[in-house]
Amino acid sequence: MRLLVLLVLLSPSAYAEARKRVVVLALEGPKADAARTEVVRLIKRQHAVIKKGLWERAAKSKSAAKIDPKAIKRTAREMEVDAIVSGTVEKLKSTYRVRFQVRSGDTGEIIGQLRAAFDGSSFDRTARAVIRDDLVDLISNHRPSKAKNARRR
Repeated sequence: MRLLVLLVLLSPSAYAEARKRVVVLALEGPKADAARTEVVRLIKRQHAVIKKGLWERAAKSKSAAKIDPKAIKRTAREMEVDAIVSGTVEKLKSTYRVRFQVRSGDTGEIIGQLRAAFDGSSFDRTARAVIRDDLVDLISNHRPSKAKNARRR
């Protein structure tokens, strides 16, 4: 029985199901706060979302307020964050489009980008599916480098 439990814990799918530490930075553009709140709510279902203020304080202490790979890597290392979500909101006639970028915490590099429609207060069913199926899965399936795994132990 113990062997079975050990095999389940060591399987790659068990690793993929682990909750990642994610920070959702302030989005830019009109209705950005509402879009960010909705994205945080959707990501929280599967991952631990770090408060934006904690990230901002850590970034300020590291002199890493810019969104560039080196600055993100320094701050993410200190906070043990696996993924960083940033984005912009733009108005298109009666709706909004949100463009997301997901960065790796261990490299600071972009690991994925996607778009979703937003009506100003919530995402429609299709956009929620995009966030759930693409954004959350991108975070879930991201594998940190071995150096980061060794540091956490």
